[in-house]
Amino acid sequence: MDKTKYDATQPATMKILGADLINRYLSGNFAALEQVIISTYQQHHSGGTINPDSYFLQYPQKPNRRIIALPAHVAGETNLSGIKWIASYPDNINVGLQRASASLILNDGDTGYPIAFMESSIISATRTVVSAAAGLHFLKGSREAGKVAIIGNGFIAKKMVESLVKLDWQVDQFLLFDLNPEYANSLRAYIDSLDANLKVSVMDTLEQAVCSSDVLITTTTAGKPYITDLSWLAHNPIVINLSLRDFSAEIILASNNVFDDVEHCLKANTSPHLAYMQSGNKEFVTGHFGHLIDGSIELDNNKPTIFSPFGLGVLDIALGNYVLQASNGDPEVTIVDNFFGDHSRW
Repeated sequence: MDKTKYDATQPATMKILGADLINRYLSGNFAALEQVIISTYQQHHSGGTINPDSYFLQYPQKPNRRIIALPAHVAGETNLSGIKWIASYPDNINVGLQRASASLILNDGDTGYPIAFMESSIISATRTVVSAAAGLHFLKGSREAGKVAIIGNGFIAKKMVESLVKLDWQVDQFLLFDLNPEYANSLRAYIDSLDANLKVSVMDTLEQAVCSSDVLITTTTAGKPYITDLSWLAHNPIVINLSLRDFSAEIILASNNVFDDVEHCLKANTSPHLAYMQSGNKEFVTGHFGHLIDGSIELDNNKPTIFSPFGLGVLDIALGNYVLQASNGDPEVTIVDNFFGDHSRW
């Protein structure tokens, strides 16, 4: 530790950053965010991060509810640890609230002292969709998506569309499907507001949406597989399995499978986890994000390709740090002086 960097006689401050401030910094430059995500994946797959298993607080009487703790550390120049605490309460949508809420604490990598407390549902959603878009770019080799079907038309779907538009993807048509047609129509109106020239269709059936897609993106709250007919994917689309639990084990086993992190994806009853338990081996795993970046992955073009990003805590730390650095000196950042009181050793 560099002793000249720390002065125990000075107050230890805490920065607090709310949603509006964070959104302003995250929505302005998606290209920069994509580079942060890619470099963090590179660092992760070269051993420059620590990303333990997520921890789930679950409720036996309310099995669809959970709160997840994602601790992580990013070394190198970032040198920050932290933890995201994210609640998923699907019933919230029935009363007009978003399903997820989250907060992020960032800790100094040398002292362990918390230095920032941040609203994190926006950070979490942004890192989710930007990592998905980055993975799609590597898989496609271009930013020409063709017809993009989005299953589940809530907040993550909205952010996914925003990321594709702001990263200059060429989308021939968005195909929307949700069990609640009101959500699909709301997403269609949002897409129209982004660019009135974008073609958008609300599909009548799930099968129609899946079978018509060049790129298929799932952003649902499903707890178990509901896409179980492999023939729906006979046209071999690229699938972004954001919600992780939408596809049967049989579909996973019959596809190319790319994960952001293999061990993390094979947990928590995700579709890949179900495939792993059914097969008893990892032979269905094609590769991970690091292989996409270095070009070493080999895909069978006669199969669907499914990218399943479990969502790594190191990405939350990286984007949290991006916002923290970008907002330095911003008067809207709340600074609590002497948050820890007298923190000197004696």
